[in-house]
Amino acid sequence: MEYEIKYTGNSERWAKIAEFESQGLRMIEDNFVSGWRHGEEPRGVMVFTDQLEPPPLPQPATAVELIAALDKRLKAVEDARGLTL
Repeated sequence: MEYEIKYTGNSERWAKIAEFESQGLRMIEDNFVSGWRHGEEPRGVMVFTDQLEPPPLPQPATAVELIAALDKRLKAVEDARGLTL
């Protein structure tokens, strides 16, 4: 479920972040209102969710790891067939 929270001012923004994160929610968006200019006190809407963050994607194997895995498989095939190269 998603919750939209409006804020005006930096202190209110940080207080709401602390409040909702303490409830186990995580922020997925922080949008400033139209007309907000850099240097002004922030005003906007934050979106929090109770859904878990998706797990990180697995890291791709390095070339050395791929070559080692292929060598291991090749050796297993050679051993099974009684071949040597």
